[in-house]
Amino acid sequence: MPLPLCFSSITFSLDPDFADLGIPPPLPSCQYDMVGPEGIVESHQITRDGKAGATEAVDCKWYIRAPPRSKIYLRFLDYEMANSNECKRNFVAVYDGGSSVEDLKSKFCSTVANDIMLMSTLGVIRMWADELSRKSRFRILFTTYQEPEQFYNNSVNTECTDVFDLWKAKQ
Repeated sequence: MPLPLCFSSITFSLDPDFADLGIPPPLPSCQYDMVGPEGIVESHQITRDGKAGATEAVDCKWYIRAPPRSKIYLRFLDYEMANSNECKRNFVAVYDGGSSVEDLKSKFCSTVANDIMLMSTLGVIRMWADELSRKSRFRILFTTYQEPEQFYNNSVNTECTDVFDLWKAKQ
């Protein structure tokens, strides 16, 4: 016996929070690749490099790539959102391992941004700012590093203990 056919219709409507914005113009392409043991990521690069004008909305991503088995430390040197606490208008987001939603580590749109440790070899910093929030800015120092190898094995520990015991005995 054939299964009955089912039809449904989907109606899309505007989000009332964005109704007054109209149809936004396409955003300029804005992407950076950062490699090396350390470097500076800053919002100023966008206008300096001609990726977008000072009054255009931006959605820029900086991809920081670290060597295998490394971690990435991000230290905010400067941070200010033109429209604090309005995440729909401006934010800086940090991703750990990729740029998808499940990789989101932290999103900053208020008055404070905290330093972050990323556990993977790929970190992504994203800045979104609408046309009226282009005075938003940030400056981040990134540093890549590897955890030190475990160098205390049993023989080293035994030798150190023996030397310490000898020193202690002479005292």
